[in-house]
Amino acid sequence: MTRLPDLGYMAKPTTADGLMCNEVDRPDAARPLGGEYWSWVQGSGKLSEVSVSEVITGWDDAARALDELRADKGQCVFLDPYKELSSGADRWVVSTQGEIDLVIAIQRVNHVLVAVTVYAPKGQRAAAYVQPAEKLLAAAVKRAREVGLAKR
Repeated sequence: MTRLPDLGYMAKPTTADGLMCNEVDRPDAARPLGGEYWSWVQGSGKLSEVSVSEVITGWDDAARALDELRADKGQCVFLDPYKELSSGADRWVVSTQGEIDLVIAIQRVNHVLVAVTVYAPKGQRAAAYVQPAEKLLAAAVKRAREVGLAKR
C-alpha cells in the first residue's frame, strides 16, 4: 500500500474516517483535544481498490466520546446505517453499507481513541475486511503506546 501525504496534527479531527462531524448541531458533545490522521491506498487509489485510514484523537473524556459514538450522538456521526460487529468496554467494530462499504474499528486507550477505517473496493462488501481492520487496529494501538500517544 502507498502512504498518502501526512496531514499532521489536526485541531478538530474526525473521530474516525468515514464519519461526518458537525459541532453546530451537537454543542454539548465531547470534543477532541486534537489528533493525527494518516491514510494509505492500494495501487492507484481508485474506488476499485482498498484504502485504509488511521486516526488518533486525544480527549478529556475518551470513554464518553466512545459512548457517544456508539449511540450515534457524538460530534461525529455515521453517514450510512451501521452494523455493530463486536463490542467491549473499550473497543468497538462496525461496518456500514452505502455507496462504499467500510469497516471502522476503534479502541480507547486511556485518554485517546485509536481508529482504523478500511474502505472495501467498490462493489465488495465490508465483511471481507473485518479481520484486516482488527489486525490493523491492534498494530495502531501498539504503535500509539510505543511512541507515547496512549500511555498506560
